[in-house]
Amino acid sequence: MGWRNDEARGGGQAGGGRRGGWARSVVRLLFTLALLAAILMVTGVLAVRSDGGREFVRDRIGQALGMELDIERTRIAWPYVLRMEDMRTRGAALGASPGFRAQEARVAPSLRGTLRVEVKRGELNLVRGEDGAWAPGAFAVLGELPATNLAAVSIVTRKLSRRAGLYLTDCVLRWVQVVGSLLASAAGVTFSM
Repeated sequence: MGWRNDEARGGGQAGGGRRGGWARSVVRLLFTLALLAAILMVTGVLAVRSDGGREFVRDRIGQALGMELDIERTRIAWPYVLRMEDMRTRGAALGASPGFRAQEARVAPSLRGTLRVEVKRGELNLVRGEDGAWAPGAFAVLGELPATNLAAVSIVTRKLSRRAGLYLTDCVLRWVQVVGSLLASAAGVTFSM
């Protein structure tokens, strides 16, 4: 019971024992949180490199775009961004068929709560069907771009810019008629939104 008396008296100091215990508790909590964050980050790195992780990423992005994809390799790159290599629409040989491919794509959360999407050396084929609709549907909003004023790009991308920042480097865009004739193309596209 002697320890209770010492604690009640503050150990000879005015509240000195309690403040030291509180500071140690905060340090322990911060250390525990940092350790948990490190464990989660290492787990994420290992999970994304696995076949199951790559399939999970492929399926989630495929659902978001409304198409089936193949991704050769996934990993976490510095500063903890998802990096996908050799990403392409499943079964499309980008001749006159709709689809896309990218040598490298990176996705990362930004401080504003949006996503940052970077595509390097990508190709997108937009094909106009007999009904006038552009495929792939996820990119249909870009279909009429060559026929409009290029200033309309900001209008076309306004909705997307609220959810993600898009950065294209050395990309190719093609607009193809269903019969296979090339309507327009743009090569070496570098774009930041």
